[in-house]
Amino acid sequence: MASLTEAFGRDGFVVVPGMFDTAEMRQISTWTDEVQAGPETPGRAMMYFEPSLLIPGQRVLQRVENFCPFHAGFAALCDGTRELITRIVDSEFAQWRSLMPKRTRTVLADASQLAEAITRAGKICGRNEAVRLEFGRAEVTITVVHGGTVVSSQRAPVTNKGKPFTIAFSPVYIASMLAGVTGQVRLGFRKPDQAVHISPAEDGDMFRALVMPMRLAG
Repeated sequence: MASLTEAFGRDGFVVVPGMFDTAEMRQISTWTDEVQAGPETPGRAMMYFEPSLLIPGQRVLQRVENFCPFHAGFAALCDGTRELITRIVDSEFAQWRSLMPKRTRTVLADASQLAEAITRAGKICGRNEAVRLEFGRAEVTITVVHGGTVVSSQRAPVTNKGKPFTIAFSPVYIASMLAGVTGQVRLGFRKPDQAVHISPAEDGDMFRALVMPMRLAG
């Protein structure tokens, strides 16, 4: 650790070979392309351009700053508030298949849009606070409530053929799981106090995640 700190102080950057595997690097490269192709929107990621030396009249993107809060994948990757602590336990691995919802109500959504809306709403969440997801037939409203007052609200389109319902999650956990899906995501719910099953809408065997909800206040 000391040598890395010294290298950063000397060079202004640190090289850590093998920090990400091939699949992770491919995902980060895809996210980078998404940030680069994104629109230049005031109040969001700061995009700096320079005149092209090769094509007169065109601008070349030179760098982008403050993009993590507005991209679900990078938000999960760059969040410096989390710590990972592991412990080896001599016991059987959790029987996760028993937690997979058998009969579920299914909600379809664009994974990136939903993750970004959750990330934006969850920016003002305190430690261990949840975002509320209120699913309607065609839209989900993501809110943060303090003292009975809604202090943050975002919306995203969904397809829900069941009855409207409300469930709560840690914004960091749910957004990081959604970042594992490209395109349409299928959310399988059973009850508001049971795990939600997250998988790609097209090929559910490529990626699966279970996320436990948080208790709804009030």
